[in-house]
Amino acid sequence: MSVKTISQALTKYNEGYASSRIDSQVFANFTSEFKSFVSEIDKANAKNESEENIKNIINAFLKKGIYSSDDYTINTKDSIDSAIIRNDKLLVMMEAKKPSNKPEMITVDDINRKAFHELILYYLTESR
Repeated sequence: MSVKTISQALTKYNEGYASSRIDSQVFANFTSEFKSFVSEIDKANAKNESEENIKNIINAFLKKGIYSSDDYTINTKDSIDSAIIRNDKLLVMMEAKKPSNKPEMITVDDINRKAFHELILYYLTESR
């Protein structure tokens, strides 16, 4: 699988995204929240925290760093570890695993793992 930079992926998807500018305060907030997120994940990993703890860290980052508007709900949904919902519509599904649970989490070279299989099941369940 080839790995691309964010810029390469955005340019291929839509060149307008690659050339658009982000408000400096929004970017500063995101940067601060991202640094805090990485620090919290590192601490949780060092303590071998549970998957539940990891989910809470991810959801908090998404709420503070990206989806701060009250239009979005970020929480579990049925068996889905993290779901981003807007106007009662499921927009994003995420599967979380402990960083130490490498056998179940996808990698750049291998998506045939339990985390991916669970997401497929959740997608099929949600789309019926």
